Amino acid sequence: MITIKDLIEKLKDLPEDTRVMTRGYEGGYQDANAEFHPFDVALNVNTAWYYGPHEKADESHYVRDESKHVIVKAIVI
Repeated sequence: MITIKDLIEKLKDLPEDTRVMTRGYEGGYQDANAEFHPFDVALNVNTAWYYGPHEKADESHYVRDESKHVIVKAIVI
């Protein structure tokens, strides 16, 4: 897990014109598409290996239940 505070500390030492990228679906790299609008995420919802473990708390297939899952604010990079 990394927080905004951790990210800021790591980024401070990099040149400001360093590009931000993500891994491509089957290889290579692509420019990151950052979603800097925080949203609610339910932690540890998905158990299938092909899904990430967390889910947007407002997805239609996820029923928000704060008694079963921790809900946190997150951004996607």
